[in-house]
Amino acid sequence: APICDWAERKSSSKVQSPETAAQWCRFGMMGGGKTLTGRDMSEKECYRSALRLDSKSAQAWLLLAAEGGATVNGKDYDKKACLEKALTYGPTSQSWVSLGLAGGGVVDGEE
Repeated sequence: APICDWAERKSSSKVQSPETAAQWCRFGMMGGGKTLTGRDMSEKECYRSALRLDSKSAQAWLLLAAEGGATVNGKDYDKKACLEKALTYGPTSQSWVSLGLAGGGVVDGEE
């Protein structure tokens, strides 16, 4: 059974396209899958789609960091840069710990 009305696990052919950044994040956390248009989306692609809709989504930046980073809106972000963005838009203890484990970084102009 689907955990959301717009998506099911990859094994199902009944998947609708998420419409918000939060929905894209949830779709990615479920492992991605096919959209209504038939496009197979990986977890990383789901998080990139979330950021195209809301470039200030701390959750999407944190999830993208867990995937090692990616190119978003034409700019390359590695894991550390994604974590810095996540902390800029919504600091959480998980983001701070992850940035520390990644070797630290710069948030709001401070190391």
